[in-house]
Amino acid sequence: MPATFLRLFLAAGTIAAVCGGINSTRPHIVFIFADDLGWADTSLHGAVQIPTPNMDALASMSVVLNNYYVQQECTPSRASLMTGLFPIHHGLHYPLMPASTSGLPLQMKLLPEHLKDLGYETHMVGKPMFLYLAEQATHSAYSPVSLQAPDANVEKFTYIGDQNRAIYAGMVDALDQSIGSLMEALEEAGMLSNTLLVFSADNGALPYGPGQNYGFNWPLRGTKLSLWEGSLRAAAFVWSPLLDNSPRVSTDLMHVSDWLPTLYSAADGVDMWQALHMVGLSPRTELLHDIDADAGTAAIRYEDYKLVVGSYGDPWDGRYEVIGSSGPQRDLDEMQAESRTARVLSRFYHDPRLVERGSSEWRREATVDCGRDASTTNFASGEPSYLYNLKEDPCELHNLANESSKMVSFLLEKLSAYRESARPEIVGDVDERGYPEKHNGVWAPWE
Repeated sequence: MPATFLRLFLAAGTIAAVCGGINSTRPHIVFIFADDLGWADTSLHGAVQIPTPNMDALASMSVVLNNYYVQQECTPSRASLMTGLFPIHHGLHYPLMPASTSGLPLQMKLLPEHLKDLGYETHMVGKPMFLYLAEQATHSAYSPVSLQAPDANVEKFTYIGDQNRAIYAGMVDALDQSIGSLMEALEEAGMLSNTLLVFSADNGALPYGPGQNYGFNWPLRGTKLSLWEGSLRAAAFVWSPLLDNSPRVSTDLMHVSDWLPTLYSAADGVDMWQALHMVGLSPRTELLHDIDADAGTAAIRYEDYKLVVGSYGDPWDGRYEVIGSSGPQRDLDEMQAESRTARVLSRFYHDPRLVERGSSEWRREATVDCGRDASTTNFASGEPSYLYNLKEDPCELHNLANESSKMVSFLLEKLSAYRESARPEIVGDVDERGYPEKHNGVWAPWE
């Protein structure tokens, strides 16, 4: 979103609220959804190849969600965010194609509708405000041009040595700059003191196959579209001056469907507000990653254990090391301190907390350690089931299925119980009347 438009948008919202006589203490909510952003594609978790100083500055003063999960593709993740439901309950398991006739049923109440009940304005202007920024970055297109980024952004990453990866890095850099613009706009509108900002990827990167975006999930296993950690475990943090016991790195289990009940209340999601607001145990101990009847795959998390039923075959099951050189010569903390977001936060807090938090301690806490087997694949496709203790084995290197048959049976029973409550998958056709050329070059409703 261009910075000028964003400033006008937020300023208009403030003016409209004052003129309308609204004096609410409810926080403004800003939710940023990055597209296909890999675990290794920012500096949030210790990777140095693509610095993200604005994200880092914000994360350094946030609750970094280090045990946070989304779905394996964009549509089911976004539908879970908006409904508070798992895919087996909202029905959207696969991406919606352009001009598709399918979508969420109209009778499903969505997050913006719940917030409207609390007095939020969720369209153009208002206070309190719910602003949903669904970024196109870092999604790729298909041939003939798969990756695009402004030249000025791409030129920062010539040291990488791989042109596609450098363009992807330029996309991430532009995404990072947009966060700086957003924070400046919130500051100018006088809204920072009452804002809750969430940043989340919608799924992992796709380093291989049709539509690959040259993003990487290292050291986690798997690609977007799979049920491995590289697909499901997402970069995320939540910033707000309203949060106590912040900044910190949280290992509480959380899922994208939890945002609706956390910001309101409902459905499959779990209200995580107290876990975010205070240091305490997460109310979520169980998480259904997915059940795909067509593919014959499923995955469920219970406490530290994750069961995956079925596999995808090499190379989808693999672990992909990041290509290109390691990174720039400049220090990440130095780049963070010079970012636009760091300057905004320094003015906002009026104290040295941001500088003190600028050390790399929080990055070290957020870094995944695979142990002595970090460089190995240690995987055999085609097994009926895979069981991992993710606390001890976050990179899914040691299958415990044969030695922990009781836990496998326990989790299979849980999957069976979830299947009983599944609704039919929503499948639609492509209607050519929905294409932009039918609507003066824009995507718009057509019936």
